[in-house]
Amino acid sequence: MTLDNAMSPEAEDMKPVRQRTKNMAKIKTPKYDASDVFFTADLHFGHYAVAGHRGYEDKLKMNEDIIENWNNAINGNAVVFVLGDISFCNSLDTVQLLLQLNGTMHLIRGNHDKSLSNDVLGLFQSDNQQLEIDVLHPECKQRVYMSHYAHRVWNRHHFGAFHLFGHSHGSLKGSGKSMDVGLDTNNLTPWTFEAIKAKLDPISIHGVDHHKEQGPSA
Repeated sequence: MTLDNAMSPEAEDMKPVRQRTKNMAKIKTPKYDASDVFFTADLHFGHYAVAGHRGYEDKLKMNEDIIENWNNAINGNAVVFVLGDISFCNSLDTVQLLLQLNGTMHLIRGNHDKSLSNDVLGLFQSDNQQLEIDVLHPECKQRVYMSHYAHRVWNRHHFGAFHLFGHSHGSLKGSGKSMDVGLDTNNLTPWTFEAIKAKLDPISIHGVDHHKEQGPSA
């Protein structure tokens, strides 16, 4: 090997990093059929204060109504993304409540989900801080970014990706193609993708940073 072709120690050190980066690029975004997915947040099972804000004197009646509304909307084959703040009950009661809900659930953790037991977490297909998926609709393949908290920008927002959040109990308007999907925004019922698409499709792609000016290559 000539001196010109020799690889420097710094370049040698970078090889594993390049390989890891190459492998990371192969990670595929999960895909779900639009008719099979639902979205919600802020169940707040057993939370007396939230029950009061929702017009309930009895938090147990609130729990019952959440379960009834959920199961009326969702069948056993559906996939439900829960964007945080599940329950204020103890672990055993939370497990019993979640076992009554139809569908396969994925969790995006909220600020009240920091100390969930393994028994509770075991009822979710995945446990995430944030999550991106592609929803396959007859009209399009729609990227959806989910977090418990609202963002001003998110991955691929300048390409029209939707951003779904919770936390604010309907008190915060979304930025661009984003919206609060918490129970308080939909009569204590999870959102269908079709209903979300109908709300967000007419909204223009917002450009609060440089991406709008630099275009699709940014």
